[in-house]
Amino acid sequence: MNAMIQQEIADYKQQFLHINHGVMSVYDKYQQYKNFEKTDIDMDLLKRMTKFYYDTDSLLFDEDSYVRLMYVMNNADFDTDKPTSLFFFYDSNYNQTINEEQLYTIIHRLGYNVLQGEVHEIMQQLADKNGEQMTLSQFWILFEELGIIQRQ
Repeated sequence: MNAMIQQEIADYKQQFLHINHGVMSVYDKYQQYKNFEKTDIDMDLLKRMTKFYYDTDSLLFDEDSYVRLMYVMNNADFDTDKPTSLFFFYDSNYNQTINEEQLYTIIHRLGYNVLQGEVHEIMQQLADKNGEQMTLSQFWILFEELGIIQRQ
């Protein structure tokens, strides 16, 4: 991970140490975060992102995970074609591309029942010349087309 990003997250975590203890629900954490940060993060988007990232129906997660989630939600640029921070969510290597298997997994975790073949077709339409990787902006366009996110 980029050292500058690591430091940013460490700094970000310091802000939350006095309000985050143990494991809480997304909703409780969201209320704390709203009160603390006065952010405009959308609760529905937060729940969707949390669910696909942590792959749980309970939407419970620990302090470190919460801080990372909030960092991503607060730093992703939802008004541009290149929301690089969103890639924190699913790519532990912080790559700038996504492959077909990752795309299929993400779509399913978000609750969309699509077939592998459909994902393959999407990849063929949006992916680069060899059809194996999607860029950040292509991934973002796909999320818009699926109705997962909307531009503000």
